[in-house]
Amino acid sequence: MKKGDAIVLALVLAAAGLSFLLLWLLGEKDSENLVAQVYVEGVLVKSVPLPASGEEEILIQGIGGYNRVLVTPHSAFIVESDCPSQDCVRAAALTAPGQANACLPHRLLLRLSGGAVRGEVDSIAQ
Repeated sequence: MKKGDAIVLALVLAAAGLSFLLLWLLGEKDSENLVAQVYVEGVLVKSVPLPASGEEEILIQGIGGYNRVLVTPHSAFIVESDCPSQDCVRAAALTAPGQANACLPHRLLLRLSGGAVRGEVDSIAQ
């Protein structure tokens, strides 16, 4: 590798790093006005805005069992379920609009909606 090649490589890597940093900063999620929505068999049964402080616990009776959902100022997640696999309990907390978690045996879907997302397209242009 020649000295000129090393300089070009360093410039390309620096440009890629700067691009990544800018996209990361501009793509930060806005957690204001987020709403945790709970669906059972595709029907919205509960809609709870993420609180400004504190926590709210929701008990949902699903098909064949129950799920406990915890809603905090920055996230929502399933903390307890009587389903056999417990995949929904082990899933990561929902922190951004559009994220979801499902408990398939109970036909339950927990989804975050609302909020502003900067740096992302929010509609499709034709």
